[in-house]
Amino acid sequence: MSRQTREALLLDLIIGELGPRVKELAAYAEAHTEASFTQLEEEALRLSRGLLASAVAKLLEWRRGDAENAFRCPQCGARPTNKGGQERHQETMVGRVHWWRSYYYCGSCRKGYYPLDEAWGMAAGQFSEGVQKEVSRLAACMPFGPAAEELERLAGVSISSRETGRVAERRGTALEESLSSEVEQVFAQGGQVAPYPDPPAEGGTWGAALDAGKVPLRDGWHDVDVGVMFRSCVRQNKAGEQQVRCEAPSYVTKITSMEEAGRRLYVEGCKRGWDASQERVICLGDGAAVNWKQFATHFPQRVEILDWYHALEHLWTVGHALYGEGSAEATAWVKAQENALWDGRPYQVVQVLRTLAEEAKGQAAAEEIHYFETNRARMSYDRYRAAGYPIGSGSAESACKRIVGARMKQAGMRWSKAGAQAILNLRAALLSGLWDEAWTHTASPRYLA
Repeated sequence: MSRQTREALLLDLIIGELGPRVKELAAYAEAHTEASFTQLEEEALRLSRGLLASAVAKLLEWRRGDAENAFRCPQCGARPTNKGGQERHQETMVGRVHWWRSYYYCGSCRKGYYPLDEAWGMAAGQFSEGVQKEVSRLAACMPFGPAAEELERLAGVSISSRETGRVAERRGTALEESLSSEVEQVFAQGGQVAPYPDPPAEGGTWGAALDAGKVPLRDGWHDVDVGVMFRSCVRQNKAGEQQVRCEAPSYVTKITSMEEAGRRLYVEGCKRGWDASQERVICLGDGAAVNWKQFATHFPQRVEILDWYHALEHLWTVGHALYGEGSAEATAWVKAQENALWDGRPYQVVQVLRTLAEEAKGQAAAEEIHYFETNRARMSYDRYRAAGYPIGSGSAESACKRIVGARMKQAGMRWSKAGAQAILNLRAALLSGLWDEAWTHTASPRYLA
């Protein structure tokens, strides 16, 4: 059958489907003369759903012969035996599609196949790959119930809340296996990972940050470690001022394992094209020793910077203890220490704290001395600003709020560890702008007998 003939047959098929729908739309308009344009639009959308499903089914029918005649057992290469046909259907983004395909059985390998499903990469189950992708994307944004409702509203695909959760968690778990395999390949086998085919925008200096949030699992609250790789760039704002901006962030997550989060962050940098042997990374942390340990392990060429806002929080702790929360004296004292830090004089702040620690009311100062002494080499904020480096780890804190808090900590939520990690993986990919790339690593098994 020629291409022109097939096109003509498909056109006739679509016109046959379209005619009654056009008549129904015209009848609706005539019966609802007061209907608004929005109502007319909604009715037209409803009638258009499923219009191309029969055309897709016809294309499958035409492909069937070629797929089945050329099929050989993927294990032994022998020609399997045709055991008869069977109908199948799937809910797709263009409506329910029905098709007929033959079942083949390899006696040597004792395995059965549907060659047509194999050739077209049909996903297992009642929902197509397209439906699974869209419902998983929605489930990464909102609870499973609203995600199912949103898919039905937008595409007319009916899927239960429970099935939405099963699909999303299954695909997110497959992504988890892929991410773990990449880490294994690099750190246990000494291999390399393939870079992204279309990496996030480049320019500026590499940056990395680590932080932790909390997720409610069934046995209580657990840490979720979040890492972010980004590009630090100096941009001019509307007022003509130079500002340091963290651009093109990509995220990694891991429940209860900062070491694994650090390894994933390293791999993420490699996938984005970072050269570990030559390129410097600006490493931002809140002062936790475990963060600096991960940076030291994975980023040999680095500049470690203590997050500016965390440093200020520790100053306010002392100021409030000395002079009372909300007092003018506390504000004045903190402002003086802030100015010293801003100008690159952390040693002066340490000396002030030492002096206060010798006084009877300086207990809070004594407790903070270790924090500032330990991180003093990471507090040269005057030099960092002159070099155009970021001094705040807002990208990591924002990631914890957007990836973990906004999705994982809604009322009544209690997750299994595997389920939470699965959704975190999907959400991290989505917010990284890498959804399509990540989806290729969530592949479910092909439809087998």
